[in-house]
Amino acid sequence: MRIYVTRHGETDYNVQGRYCGSTDIGLNDAGLAQACELAVRLKKMVSAQKMTDIPGAAGAAGVPGIPDVPSASGMPRVPGIPDVPGDADVPIMATAQSMAGITGMPNTPGIMFDAVVSSPMLRARQTADIVCEALGMPYIVYGQFTERDMGVYEGLTKDEAKERYPELWNRQCTSKPDDAPDGGESLRQACARIDEGMERLRGDYRINRDGYDVCVLIICHGFTARAIHRYCQNLSFEEMSGFFLKNCEIAEYILDEKRLEI
Repeated sequence: MRIYVTRHGETDYNVQGRYCGSTDIGLNDAGLAQACELAVRLKKMVSAQKMTDIPGAAGAAGVPGIPDVPSASGMPRVPGIPDVPGDADVPIMATAQSMAGITGMPNTPGIMFDAVVSSPMLRARQTADIVCEALGMPYIVYGQFTERDMGVYEGLTKDEAKERYPELWNRQCTSKPDDAPDGGESLRQACARIDEGMERLRGDYRINRDGYDVCVLIICHGFTARAIHRYCQNLSFEEMSGFFLKNCEIAEYILDEKRLEI
């Protein structure tokens, strides 16, 4: 299985350096432009679009466990891909297999996505709307790929969190496996949820098509992408902290048939 993971476009909270886990805000203008540029580049990677005939694919209405998700609130369906004003400088590929850093387009000719999977959060679905309009295919939603809930830190900058919650800050609650800001998810809890999403993905898309690897695009969030990287690379909680995906970058992974042991 070949998996491409991308992070949603920019939000105002990203610009302001605010914790934005469970806070459901949309993209800003720069984020919309990034999503459009991402869509253009993904389309160039795709020689054809086809959905594998697997139950649950394509967000089909009436499939148990898979919600009907309309175009994200306030995000109009875009006929084609609009021109992106200016020279959008959007890094596109972080090659996770070699960890060689940010590179250009992947050396994978004729990529054909069997499915696009999105987080249910607005900023991810707005990005998915634009990308899938370009690819000419729908997307489905996995609730397991929501961002990590940061509890009382939600909406705060690091300085504000440090000032308001000095005890939490001093014990570095966001980076300990079994600790979290009050009301939030610990690393272990959030990773367990995202691991569950990856297992679901592998179960839904095990079938190869025409002798090629199944290929899935995941549109999610910063921490979610880090947890997926941990899952795919078999990393510890400490090791996963070094991975960071910028808005609309892409990481590529190839998973074996056997489940990696964490």
